[in-house]
Amino acid sequence: MEITNVKLMESGYLVNGNMSVPEAEGNRHYQMVQEWLAEGNELEPADIPPEPTYAELRAEAYPSIQEQLDMLYWDKVNGTNQWQQSITTVKASYPKEVTNA
Repeated sequence: MEITNVKLMESGYLVNGNMSVPEAEGNRHYQMVQEWLAEGNELEPADIPPEPTYAELRAEAYPSIQEQLDMLYWDKVNGTNQWQQSITTVKASYPKEVTNA
């Protein structure tokens, strides 16, 4: 196998853009990567995931639908507003992004 590029991954390397090689001393492909690096070749940096959008953060922060329905039921029974407070807190924590269109 000819190695043309190696990218650092979370649990090993991505070789030539299509082969995952774990960090395991006994793995022959791992040994090939180590030899390739010893020859002076350099790793490509790991991919950096994009920052989550406000919509993704907000969606993750909301209580599940089951929890929201339970809050609504108990708000009706007890005359409280736990559901509204919960949703308002999430919206305040992750306000909508204003875009200029």
